Amino acid sequence: RLELKESTESETGEILKLTEVKAGDFLDVRALYLDELTISPGGVKGRFLLLEVPLPPGGEVDGTTWGLHFEGVVPHFTEAKVSSSGLGYSVAIENLANEEKYHQLVRFGSRGQFHLPPARLFKMYRPSEHSYQGDSAQREFKIQ
Repeated sequence: RLELKESTESETGEILKLTEVKAGDFLDVRALYLDELTISPGGVKGRFLLLEVPLPPGGEVDGTTWGLHFEGVVPHFTEAKVSSSGLGYSVAIENLANEEKYHQLVRFGSRGQFHLPPARLFKMYRPSEHSYQGDSAQREFKIQ
């Protein structure tokens, strides 16, 4: 996750500066974050895939992305749907042939320490064909 820190003015408008959030860093309920996921067509590739990304309770996707410019990143925003559990979001991927980056703006509304499963990519019509983010271990989020 990348945290939006400060902004500067340019000829094209406001440019937002990003700061990388490292594992173990505390997240701030007042901050806005750019969630960046890199998908490689390793274990799961082809057409009609679904990327499921869990968020802690109180986490939500912010759909206001129009007119935002970031320093060093050209985000690939795609429409995200709230997951059926309400604790995350999903992105439909029609075709995955090459490595792709997907971005969402997220906010965290609840303070606490949370353990979440990794993001999961699977074929919509063959859900047994799936892969997990990293080593499939749970991720810890500390939000204050």
